Amino acid sequence: MSNQKTVLIVDDSATSMQFLQYALSNRGYNILTAFDGVDALDAIKTYGYPDLVLTDLDMPRMDGYQLIEALKSNGYRNPIVVGSSIRFVDLNEDQRKILEGTTYINDKCDRKEIIITVGRLICDHGSVL
Repeated sequence: MSNQKTVLIVDDSATSMQFLQYALSNRGYNILTAFDGVDALDAIKTYGYPDLVLTDLDMPRMDGYQLIEALKSNGYRNPIVVGSSIRFVDLNEDQRKILEGTTYINDKCDRKEIIITVGRLICDHGSVL
């Protein structure tokens, strides 16, 4: 059995998806991808819970907020990293409440920060499910 950690990347931007998939797979992670929350939940049904979910917020069909709520209500306890161009201070109270327990990164930052954060969270947390 492999000790390779799995990251599920959920993003409707092909450019972001390709960069993250390339960068994380080159660091030894198994990568699953999904275009939106609906696809992400389908991937989880097929492959089981990943060690970490990296998601955008603004996506069609099921956005990142809805995805996070669905994950939490189904017992997902591994790290969730939210990468969004929306500044955290611009989120309303309900949105902030949904994001409690996640790691929020403004994706306008250096993308290397996202890669470093993923590595740190997987190392520190490990998979609990």
